[in-house]
Parts: sequence; C-alpha cells; structure tokens
Amino acid sequence: MLLDGSNTHTLQIARELKSCLSVDILGVGSSPRAFLLRSKYPSLRAVTKSDSIEGYVEELLHLIRRYRPDFILPVGYSSVAAVDIVRSLMPACATWLPSTEVLKTCLDKAKVLEVARRIGIDTPAEYGHILIGSSGSNGANLDMASLATVRFPLFLKGSLEAGVNLTAKIDTADDLLPKYEELKSRTTDGRVLVQEYIDGDKSTIGCAFLIHDHNVVLSFGHEELRSVPRTGGSATRIRTYLDPVLLQDSARLLHALGFDRGVALVEYKKRRPGSYALMEINPKFWASYTLASRCNYHFAAEMVGLHLGLPIKKRRQKRALEMVFPLREAGYVLGNRDSESLIASAKAMLWPPAKWDMSLYDLWLAVTPLSRFIKIATNNRLSRRHR
Repeated sequence: MLLDGSNTHTLQIARELKSCLSVDILGVGSSPRAFLLRSKYPSLRAVTKSDSIEGYVEELLHLIRRYRPDFILPVGYSSVAAVDIVRSLMPACATWLPSTEVLKTCLDKAKVLEVARRIGIDTPAEYGHILIGSSGSNGANLDMASLATVRFPLFLKGSLEAGVNLTAKIDTADDLLPKYEELKSRTTDGRVLVQEYIDGDKSTIGCAFLIHDHNVVLSFGHEELRSVPRTGGSATRIRTYLDPVLLQDSARLLHALGFDRGVALVEYKKRRPGSYALMEINPKFWASYTLASRCNYHFAAEMVGLHLGLPIKKRRQKRALEMVFPLREAGYVLGNRDSESLIASAKAMLWPPAKWDMSLYDLWLAVTPLSRFIKIATNNRLSRRHR
C-alpha cells in the first residue's frame, strides 16, 4: 500500500517498485486526481477524504482491514505520523519506520541537535537566550545586553517538524520579535529555535540512508543548489554529492539516536571555511528522492524487497547526475511574483543543462488536470458572457 499519491516523488517511487520488484500496488491519495491514482502503476486505487490525522488513521485502518496489504509505505509527514499510530493499534501491519520514541526524537530538531553536539558533530550556535519569556503566552521580549553579543542575520525555525515550512531569515533586531511571534503561533508546541545563520555556500547537503536493524543498507548523498523557499526547503536544482566522511558522520548520528529501521535524510549547510553544520533529520522519503532513484539507489524497492523476501532487480549506480524540478520551481515563482523573477527562474532551470525530474508521461499527468481547469474556467467565462 503506497500512500501520498498527490506527491510527485510518490510517482517515482511507484515506478521504481514496478521496475525493480514483482509487486501489485494499492495506491492511496487524497483525491481521485492525485498523480499516482491517475497513473498506470497501481493495480488498486483508494481515496482518503479526512483532513484530520484522527480521521486519516481511521480511513487507513479501514483500507488495511479491507485489502490486507503486505507492506505499507508512507511518503509524507502526515502519513508517517498516521502509520505510526496505526501500527500501535494494529501491530501486525508491516511497515519500516523507526520506533515511535526514535521517530519523535528525529522530528524534534532541538533534541537532534543536542545529540549531535554530544557526539562532536558541528551545529549552528543557539541564541535563544536573547529572548525573555519566550516560553510564555504573553509574548517574548528582547534581552538587550545579550542581543548586543550576537551578529545578524539570525535564523528562526520551528523545533517540531510540522510538514510545512516554519523558517525565517532575520536581518535586523527590529524584525526578530514580530517574526518570532508569527512562527510561534504557527507551531504545534510553541517552540522556535533562534540560531546562527550559516552564511557559507547557499547549497544544502543531504545524506540519505536506508536502515534495517540499526545497520546501513543503502546510502546516498546530494547537494541542493536551488530550493523553494529560497532559505531552504524542497530542491529545484540538485546534484549528487557523495562525501564519505559526511556520510560516516551522519550514520554515526543516526546510530546515536537509536535509529533502528526506515529511511532518513540528514541535512547540513556549508560554512565559509568548508566545514558542515547539521540542520535536521527528516525520517521519511525526501521531496527530491527522484534523483537518488534515477541514479539507481533504490531505497523504496530495497525496503519492500528485503521485507517481503523478493528478488530485487539491480542496476549499475550512477555517481554523477544533476537534476531540475521545473514544475516545483514554476509553482513557487508564480506564487511569489512580487519577489521572484520568472526570467531568472527559467534560466536557472535551463542552464546548465540537467535532467528533468519528470518524464513526458509524468508531465502529461501533471498538465491534464491543469488543462481541464483552464477549459472549465474558459467555458464558465463564455457562458457568463452570453447570459
């Protein structure tokens, strides 16, 4: 059972599973128009309708009882959280997630950074002490004496992963409190980290792992050259980046966290001297997974194949590939036209030349609902004109 059918990288996971394994896929999405459900890959399709995590869990339990899948593969944060609850209610269901305790730790950036510092991995400096009353409900105030000791810009991020972007670059002290309170209001637990802004290379480094019984089954590295939002998020230009020392340190961190099984992406920013500062861990399939899969690092197929004892078709792994995500880039630019340049964005996608994340088939799946929407909108406009 493959969840999160509306995510474009779920489509790549489905393609990989069908290419590398002899399996049937039950595709699950939040709409009949989801990429996966309109694709050729699922043998069965199901739609979930609930917007709440509780409702989603109930729908998943119903689907599991009805179809009895041999394996459940969540892709996004909501599905990871829901499947974690499902397995506590139905222990016999098969999935590869870390234990609930480890999963909660990985989703808490403050706890991850604390463990990293303890084992000697570099992390951004923390400046939470410049805020007084930050844990209260009446709003925080600045400690002016402490504020004088820090250098701007600073970086704010929600401590608890919520599946949405909760970050902000702060250039001046005047911007700090308003943005802090805004982010705090959007968190689920009211915790916002105040950190040093890593002002080295603009790119983000990701070290990806498939873990089983605390052992590394597969690892891969990439460098995000461009992302949306620009302060860090989902990649729109990315390339392979295989640094053995960084991969080793990342594996050491996962071991220290007790990460027992599943996929994880350990993310870093480059400092000016060339060293790396840890950002966070994402215990799920990452949005730019297509690069790893196209390089024949088949995390999803390895996971399902190993669990079910199925033969996995192996292909020679590629160690150098650059990829762009033009639809993701275009969507961001169109939604931020006041601050973004369509021409600059197009240049960044077209040069230097790189592989597209989407095949022509994927592009057709993406464009079809858009064309239908345009047709409906045009017909509605014409009908109003002739009334």
